[in-house]
Amino acid sequence: MNRTSNCKVFPADSAWPRLRTWDLLDQLIHWRCSHQTNSYFHNNDPIEMLSPVYQGLTCQPTANPNATCSLGGYPAYAVNVSSVDHIQLAINFARQTGVRLVVKNTGHDSSGKSGGAGALSIRTHNLKGIQYVPSYNASGADWTGAAFKIGTGIQAYEIYKAARTGN
Repeated sequence: MNRTSNCKVFPADSAWPRLRTWDLLDQLIHWRCSHQTNSYFHNNDPIEMLSPVYQGLTCQPTANPNATCSLGGYPAYAVNVSSVDHIQLAINFARQTGVRLVVKNTGHDSSGKSGGAGALSIRTHNLKGIQYVPSYNASGADWTGAAFKIGTGIQAYEIYKAARTGN
Protein backbone atom coordinates (compact mmCIF):
# COMPACT_ATOMS: atom_id res chain seq x y z
CA MET A 1 0.00 0.00 0.00
CA ASN A 2 1.17 3.51 -0.82
CA ARG A 3 -0.76 5.58 1.74
CA THR A 4 2.01 8.00 2.67
CA SER A 5 3.50 8.98 -0.67
CA ASN A 6 2.50 12.26 -2.30
CA CYS A 7 3.34 10.86 -5.72
CA LYS A 8 0.96 8.58 -7.56
CA VAL A 9 2.12 5.09 -8.43
CA PHE A 10 2.41 3.98 -12.05
CA PRO A 11 1.97 0.47 -13.48
CA ALA A 12 5.73 -0.20 -13.67
CA ASP A 13 6.40 0.97 -10.07
CA SER A 14 7.14 -1.54 -7.32
CA ALA A 15 4.32 -0.01 -5.22
CA TRP A 16 1.74 -0.68 -7.97
CA PRO A 17 -1.07 -2.88 -6.58
CA ARG A 18 -0.65 -6.59 -7.29
CA LEU A 19 -3.14 -8.39 -9.52
CA ARG A 20 -4.83 -10.00 -6.51
CA THR A 21 -5.49 -6.50 -5.10
CA TRP A 22 -7.16 -5.43 -8.35
CA ASP A 23 -9.11 -8.71 -8.35
CA LEU A 24 -10.40 -7.93 -4.85
CA LEU A 25 -11.59 -4.49 -6.01
CA ASP A 26 -13.30 -6.14 -8.98
CA GLN A 27 -15.06 -8.61 -6.69
CA LEU A 28 -16.18 -5.87 -4.28
CA ILE A 29 -17.75 -3.84 -7.09
CA HIS A 30 -19.51 -6.85 -8.60
CA TRP A 31 -17.14 -7.52 -11.52
CA ARG A 32 -17.27 -4.00 -13.01
CA CYS A 33 -13.51 -3.37 -13.18
CA SER A 34 -11.74 -3.85 -16.49
CA HIS A 35 -8.01 -3.92 -17.14
CA GLN A 36 -7.03 -1.83 -20.15
CA THR A 37 -4.04 -3.49 -21.81
CA ASN A 38 -3.65 -1.34 -24.89
CA SER A 39 -5.68 1.00 -27.00
CA TYR A 40 -5.13 -0.23 -30.54
CA PHE A 41 -8.89 -0.50 -31.01
CA HIS A 42 -9.19 3.31 -31.05
CA ASN A 43 -7.33 3.45 -34.34
CA ASN A 44 -9.83 1.00 -35.84
CA ASP A 45 -12.83 3.09 -34.78
CA PRO A 46 -13.93 5.14 -37.81
CA ILE A 47 -15.30 7.98 -35.69
CA GLU A 48 -12.44 8.18 -33.17
CA MET A 49 -10.47 11.38 -33.65
CA LEU A 50 -9.09 12.60 -30.34
CA SER A 51 -7.96 9.51 -28.47
CA PRO A 52 -4.62 8.95 -30.23
CA VAL A 53 -3.64 12.49 -29.26
CA TYR A 54 -4.39 11.99 -25.57
CA GLN A 55 -2.91 8.53 -25.66
CA GLY A 56 0.42 10.15 -26.50
CA LEU A 57 0.40 9.11 -30.17
CA THR A 58 1.79 5.71 -29.14
CA CYS A 59 -0.42 3.61 -31.38
CA GLN A 60 -0.65 5.15 -34.81
CA PRO A 61 -1.92 3.29 -37.88
CA THR A 62 0.94 1.61 -39.66
CA ALA A 63 1.62 -0.69 -42.57
CA ASN A 64 3.99 -2.73 -40.38
CA PRO A 65 2.15 -5.87 -39.18
CA ASN A 66 4.75 -6.32 -36.40
CA ALA A 67 4.34 -2.83 -34.94
CA THR A 68 3.42 -2.62 -31.28
CA CYS A 69 1.33 -0.24 -29.24
CA SER A 70 1.53 0.90 -25.67
CA LEU A 71 -1.12 2.11 -23.28
CA GLY A 72 0.09 5.69 -23.62
CA GLY A 73 -2.08 8.25 -21.86
CA TYR A 74 -4.98 5.95 -21.03
CA PRO A 75 -5.99 4.62 -17.61
CA ALA A 76 -4.74 1.16 -16.67
CA TYR A 77 -8.08 0.12 -15.14
CA ALA A 78 -11.65 1.36 -15.48
CA VAL A 79 -14.61 0.85 -13.15
CA ASN A 80 -17.98 0.98 -14.88
CA VAL A 81 -19.98 2.16 -11.86
CA SER A 82 -23.71 1.81 -11.40
CA SER A 83 -24.05 2.90 -7.76
CA VAL A 84 -22.62 5.27 -5.19
CA ASP A 85 -21.14 2.24 -3.41
CA HIS A 86 -19.02 1.45 -6.48
CA ILE A 87 -17.73 5.03 -6.55
CA GLN A 88 -16.88 4.94 -2.85
CA LEU A 89 -14.99 1.66 -3.23
CA ALA A 90 -13.02 2.96 -6.22
CA ILE A 91 -12.11 6.22 -4.45
CA ASN A 92 -11.04 4.39 -1.31
CA PHE A 93 -9.01 1.92 -3.38
CA ALA A 94 -7.17 4.78 -5.09
CA ARG A 95 -6.65 6.56 -1.77
CA GLN A 96 -5.24 3.44 -0.10
CA THR A 97 -3.00 2.34 -2.97
CA GLY A 98 -1.79 5.70 -4.27
CA VAL A 99 -3.16 5.01 -7.76
CA ARG A 100 -4.14 8.11 -9.74
CA LEU A 101 -7.90 8.53 -10.04
CA VAL A 102 -9.82 10.09 -12.95
CA VAL A 103 -13.54 10.38 -13.64
CA LYS A 104 -15.12 9.97 -17.05
CA ASN A 105 -18.76 10.60 -17.79
CA THR A 106 -20.20 9.78 -21.21
CA GLY A 107 -17.52 11.13 -23.49
CA HIS A 108 -14.17 12.79 -23.34
CA ASP A 109 -12.78 16.04 -22.08
CA SER A 110 -11.23 17.91 -25.00
CA SER A 111 -8.33 18.95 -22.78
CA GLY A 112 -7.56 15.32 -21.93
CA LYS A 113 -8.47 15.39 -18.23
CA SER A 114 -10.81 12.39 -18.45
CA GLY A 115 -7.86 10.23 -19.45
CA GLY A 116 -4.89 9.70 -17.20
CA ALA A 117 -1.93 7.47 -17.90
CA GLY A 118 -1.84 4.51 -15.55
CA ALA A 119 -4.90 5.70 -13.60
CA LEU A 120 -7.99 4.05 -12.23
CA SER A 121 -10.90 5.57 -14.17
CA ILE A 122 -14.40 5.84 -12.71
CA ARG A 123 -16.90 5.72 -15.59
CA THR A 124 -20.21 7.24 -14.50
CA HIS A 125 -22.08 6.70 -17.78
CA ASN A 126 -24.57 4.26 -16.24
CA LEU A 127 -25.81 6.62 -13.51
CA LYS A 128 -28.89 7.46 -15.58
CA GLY A 129 -31.69 8.59 -13.26
CA ILE A 130 -34.09 11.35 -14.34
CA GLN A 131 -36.55 12.74 -11.79
CA TYR A 132 -39.05 15.50 -12.56
CA VAL A 133 -39.37 18.03 -9.72
CA PRO A 134 -42.57 20.07 -10.27
CA SER A 135 -41.86 22.66 -7.58
CA TYR A 136 -38.15 23.16 -7.00
CA ASN A 137 -37.46 25.68 -4.26
CA ALA A 138 -34.07 25.52 -2.56
CA SER A 139 -32.89 28.02 0.00
CA GLY A 140 -30.66 30.62 -1.64
CA ALA A 141 -31.33 29.38 -5.18
CA ASP A 142 -32.06 31.84 -7.99
CA TRP A 143 -34.56 29.44 -9.57
CA THR A 144 -37.90 28.20 -8.29
CA GLY A 145 -40.35 26.15 -10.29
CA ALA A 146 -40.22 23.01 -12.41
CA ALA A 147 -36.85 21.27 -12.69
CA PHE A 148 -35.21 17.92 -13.29
CA LYS A 149 -32.79 16.03 -11.07
CA ILE A 150 -30.53 13.97 -13.32
CA GLY A 151 -27.81 11.39 -12.93
CA THR A 152 -24.31 12.13 -14.15
CA GLY A 153 -24.65 9.65 -17.02
CA ILE A 154 -27.55 11.46 -18.66
CA GLN A 155 -26.73 12.84 -22.09
CA ALA A 156 -28.26 15.99 -23.54
CA TYR A 157 -30.64 14.16 -25.87
CA GLU A 158 -32.02 12.16 -22.91
CA ILE A 159 -32.89 15.21 -20.80
CA TYR A 160 -34.30 17.01 -23.85
CA LYS A 161 -36.61 14.05 -24.47
CA ALA A 162 -37.70 13.99 -20.81
CA ALA A 163 -38.36 17.74 -20.85
CA ARG A 164 -40.34 17.47 -24.09
CA THR A 165 -42.56 14.70 -22.72
CA GLY A 166 -42.77 16.19 -19.22
CA ASN A 167 -41.38 13.17 -17.41
